[in-house]
Amino acid sequence: MLFALALEPLLDKLRSSTAITGLQIGGEEFLVSAYADDLLLTITDPVHSVPHLLSLLRDFSDISGFKINIDKSRALPIGIPKPEVDRLRLLTGFHFSTSSLTYLGVKLTSDPAAMIRANYDVLIQRLIADMDTWDAFNVSWVGRIASVKMNLLPRILYLFQTLPVPVPPASLAHLQSHVDRFIWHNKRHRVARRVLHRPRVVGGLGVPSLLQYYHAAQLAQFVTFHAPPGTPRWADLESHLFAPDLPQFYFWLPKTYRPILRSTCTATINSLQIWDTVNRRFTFAKEQSAMMPFLRNRKFQPGLCPRPFATLEDLGLQRIHHLYSAGAPLQFENIRQRGPVGPADFFRYLQVMDYARTPEVRTAATSSLTAFEARC
Repeated sequence: MLFALALEPLLDKLRSSTAITGLQIGGEEFLVSAYADDLLLTITDPVHSVPHLLSLLRDFSDISGFKINIDKSRALPIGIPKPEVDRLRLLTGFHFSTSSLTYLGVKLTSDPAAMIRANYDVLIQRLIADMDTWDAFNVSWVGRIASVKMNLLPRILYLFQTLPVPVPPASLAHLQSHVDRFIWHNKRHRVARRVLHRPRVVGGLGVPSLLQYYHAAQLAQFVTFHAPPGTPRWADLESHLFAPDLPQFYFWLPKTYRPILRSTCTATINSLQIWDTVNRRFTFAKEQSAMMPFLRNRKFQPGLCPRPFATLEDLGLQRIHHLYSAGAPLQFENIRQRGPVGPADFFRYLQVMDYARTPEVRTAATSSLTAFEARC
């Protein structure tokens, strides 16, 4: 914590510098990621930005004693001509890689398609090799389950939570089959897998279901989309890439109510597909949820162009359950008490409430939130 506080002046200088440019997406700049003393910079104009960066680091080093370890510093040029790469290499002394660099244990590749091979495929082979090694030891059945929970699961769960790429179900099924064989010591299974996966409180042993852990990690990211802007920054980035829609609203729409998806962000699209699959199976929310938005909703045609409803949206009317108070339709006087509104806003209010009073919307809007909905 003390180190993070000591590093914050440097990070603040990096973010405020106009000479060091990062990714510009949705009107925001994404330049620096930091965890302890590990810094990751995403620079879009390295020829002009890197000299200013090095100067800033030298100035900060003179004051604080913080120094960059050149031998451990790596750069991954993407779309930069070779002459410029050679020039940057001489200028910085950094090691330049054309394929990948490692940050916090995750390999970031220049080719997005290689991300799974560089991370999941390598880790799965390592986990299988570890289980083959442990299999030679005389460990009890319960001890083998404990080793899976305490050693294997945290390692793959880390990738589930940090690497936003779609994982092939076949890869997880392959690893799960090796976990089963390890637990049973390559002998005949005496208890069904579904029983082992159950929590102890309902008669199981809590053996990890890797696919369900993967789904749970993606749903946790979906919950994060509902956090205030800026916390965390990756959620802001994916939200901008999801434009003109927002994932915290779009996900709650039934499939037939959704406008055409224009996003090409594979991370958010993957989370959307998992949400649809898991919600259909476990019913975390009803098809018409109280969290459903009325803007960008094909069942409310005027709301497909959200701009005229901006005032109502700014005053907190975003989802259908916001249109009811104590089971009764929200009155315009209640909205007026929240902030200034004009005559045009009253007309928009009438449009929205006409939609809100339809039987199916009223039923959904006045229903109690599920545990998952309340978490969002």
